[in-house]
Amino acid sequence: MKRIALFSGLLVLCLALGCAQNELESQINRWYKTTGREIVPKPEKERILRALREGGTNWRQLATALEEVHPEYRSGMRYLLVNMPNYDLLAMRSDILIENVEYAYIAREKLPWGKEIPEELFKTAVLPYRSTSEPIEKWRRDFFERLYPLVCDCKSTGEAAVKVNQWAASVVTYKPSTWVQGPYEMLKSGYGRCGELTNFLVEAGRAVCIPTKSAYTPWWPMRDDNHAWPEIWDTQDQSWHFIGAAEPASLDHTWFDKIVKKTGKVYAREFKRAETPRRGRLHERKNLTDVTKRYVDTVGTLRVKVLNAGKPAANVQVRLSVWNFSSLRPTTSAITDRSGVAEIEIGVGTYLLTSGTPGLNTWELVSVNKDEVKEVTLELTRQKQEELVKMQ
Repeated sequence: MKRIALFSGLLVLCLALGCAQNELESQINRWYKTTGREIVPKPEKERILRALREGGTNWRQLATALEEVHPEYRSGMRYLLVNMPNYDLLAMRSDILIENVEYAYIAREKLPWGKEIPEELFKTAVLPYRSTSEPIEKWRRDFFERLYPLVCDCKSTGEAAVKVNQWAASVVTYKPSTWVQGPYEMLKSGYGRCGELTNFLVEAGRAVCIPTKSAYTPWWPMRDDNHAWPEIWDTQDQSWHFIGAAEPASLDHTWFDKIVKKTGKVYAREFKRAETPRRGRLHERKNLTDVTKRYVDTVGTLRVKVLNAGKPAANVQVRLSVWNFSSLRPTTSAITDRSGVAEIEIGVGTYLLTSGTPGLNTWELVSVNKDEVKEVTLELTRQKQEELVKMQ
């Protein structure tokens, strides 16, 4: 009887959820027919409607943002909606989105370098409302009004970024914290760890139309810990540069400018919906771009072939780890293709190479040299797991 009752309860729940989903679909379709058709170009229809559906009961906030934003800025709003992660679609308020989009374009119009920034770069590195996973706050207008007088006479985004960073250094400083703070929490506390300082400077830079994004190395191979920092796109040479968050120094000069050349991997975050499977990428929040060669001069290639019972093992993860904080820490990974092969470009050094499936695994210590294409063959077995545990 208990099983019958449980089954009946689950059936009722499924039917209720199905009805709710159908009602949601009907509401969104009615909105498109009455309002959306006029503000959503036909080529973007399916992606916008998908974003609204993923927003669930919050879809009305998203639709309101699209309706009420200034018509000239609507393409930017559509970009944010179709690239927004699911957890933001479920909770984002329309007033935050509208202010964010409108003041991004206002800054672009008022600052002398605004027209020099390519449209795609503007959308990926100026328009987004947050940097990584910090709490969403309504910072865009306030930061613009604070910082515009400081940078309005600058000739390039690079020059402006240094001034913004000097301001940041006057209001926040480095100190480890146990939670992820938003920009106003940091202004109140006066401190943050490297990732939080990076987010703070990213948002401050974007407020005055400086293309800015967060970069990081997952784990240092030569010392404990990891690190994050902002990247700045300078209109003077139209290229990316790094800067130490809340460090009053020039571009490309900071405490880590020497050791970053010896790291294994560097990634930059971009506000784009990820197209690759989650299990194929480490440390993902938003779409990641591998920018290792922007920092590391000595890079080699590791070509790994994974076998299972002598045959190529396809769709198997291959991972490289370093020793950090007395433990093995993953730096990067790849998935084998149909021939069982995965290629990874990485900074020179020694890494623990691992691969496995549920029940099968293998590992090997590998050294990668400059400009070398190192080929390694791994055979999946059942024995090496215990050996790996002993090694740790």
